[in-house]
Amino acid sequence: MKRRYRASKLPKKCVVCQNPNVDLHHKTYKRLGKEWLTDLAPLCRNHHTRVHDRVKSGKGGLWKGPRQLRKIEQKNRARRQKGKR
Repeated sequence: MKRRYRASKLPKKCVVCQNPNVDLHHKTYKRLGKEWLTDLAPLCRNHHTRVHDRVKSGKGGLWKGPRQLRKIEQKNRARRQKGKR
């Protein structure tokens, strides 16, 4: 599966921070073992752990988790930039 993903045209860097060292996050377990490549999202270890922590705490889901985390990170970056001015 990892080889198929790497050979695809899908993103190869963490979808949150663009780190090239990634794990493939399963956005669903419905097709585990027969995953569609779109069932996967590349996440660095830190963001992969954070998505699963949010799922466990009820603050996010597997499917939307990477997107939710990316939005949170973008807001945090914008706040930091605004504070530097």
